Parts: sequence; C-alpha cells; structure tokens
Amino acid sequence: MPAIEYASTAVGYRSPARYVARARFLFDAVDLHGKRVLEVGCGTGAWVVWAALHGASHVLGLEPEADGASSGSLVACKRLVDALSLGDRVQVSAVRIEDLTDVQPFDVVVMYGVINHLDEKAVVAIHRDHRAAAKFVTILRHLKTLLVPGALVIATEAGRKNLWNQLGLRSPFAPGQEWDKHQEPEVWISIFGQAGFQFLDLRWQPLYPFGRLSAHRLAQFATASHFVLRFQAPDRVEEVEQAAR
Repeated sequence: MPAIEYASTAVGYRSPARYVARARFLFDAVDLHGKRVLEVGCGTGAWVVWAALHGASHVLGLEPEADGASSGSLVACKRLVDALSLGDRVQVSAVRIEDLTDVQPFDVVVMYGVINHLDEKAVVAIHRDHRAAAKFVTILRHLKTLLVPGALVIATEAGRKNLWNQLGLRSPFAPGQEWDKHQEPEVWISIFGQAGFQFLDLRWQPLYPFGRLSAHRLAQFATASHFVLRFQAPDRVEEVEQAAR
C-alpha cells in the first residue's frame, strides 16, 4: 500500500483524497525539502509523516502524555513512523514545548488545532485578561528561541464564534467542541504579535470536496469555524533593532 494511502487510513481520514486535500491546503506554497520541522501536538502523526514524506530532513513531533503510557496518540504516532520506515528522520516525544531546549533550530513549525491546549484554563480569558494572555505570550516567546531566523509557523484552530453555538445548539460538524476554550483568529494574531512573530496571512479551511470556493469565513461560521494562520519568526537583525528601541 502506498505510504500516503497507508498514512491517511492510520490517522483516521475517510479517504486518501481528503488527507491530501487537507495537507496541500495546510502546507500551501511551503517547500519542506531539506527543512527541519517541529510539530507541537502531533497526535497520531498525520503531519510529521507528511513532512517526512515530502522531503523534510528532520521532523520532531511533540505529544505530551503520561509517562509510561502504552496506548494513545503518542504510541500510534510511533507505530505509524515505524511502519513507514521513517525513524531515521522522524522523532516523537512526550516533552512539552515549554520544556524543549538544546535542539538544533527548526525551519517550520506546525501547531494543528493545539494552540488553545497549551493552557486550557487561561485560553478562555485571553481576549479580556492580560494575565491570561501573558501565559501564551511566554510560551510563544520560548518557541521563538527554538527557530531559525525567518522560520514559518503554521497554526490552525477553531474560532469561538459559530452559528450553532450562538443558536444554543450542538454543531453537527463539531459536536464535541467546547467553544469557550477557543478564540477568534484576531485574538491569536495579537498574541503571536506580542510574542514577536510577524503575521503573514489568515485562511479559512475549505470544505471538502468543494475546494477553495468554500474557503471563506461564512462557510466555516456555519460549519466548524476552522482557520489557518501563518506567522514568521523575526530575523536576528529585526530582533536587535526592536530591542534597541
């Protein structure tokens, strides 16, 4: 079975076509060849595997779990990596991003639906409480120390505003979503900016199989509210100039 088909099944996509469509949108115009990639919250391995299969020289996936766990996302990710013989380029770890140090810097970071999980207690208030926001800024500033100048950060999330929750109904597209633990993209753009990252673009996830014609805020407002943000780490010259101001 081809690697992409095997991976799509292993990580839970209904078909390889859905997996490929999601990946191509996520990594749109991103050259992974020869890059060092970090995924924060790699889950069962969809994007660490995709990066490795598309030329990344090294991929580190972080999926914190209880010490000694023998099941769950981390174990599933390791099994997928081994099944595709990618162990020479893919490493997975239970280390939290806050505790990651002494690594060769990364060129690309993927944060797929995990920003809010960095601190689920604080995330509910970051749009109105500077102390809660500061907790995320601190984590993202640490992330910045792990990156090469100009590194790309790809972050996906679900917005807080959704047609179904505003009607007091459970969304059929995201029935388990705890909407109060999410934030609108503008809030995250502000948080990343405070941490020193440059905002590049905001894109709304297209609905499969309708493609880019459905990639807009209204379509997502009526479904799952999924969006993709991209940021760039500053180069060293910019950091020095900002510090001198």
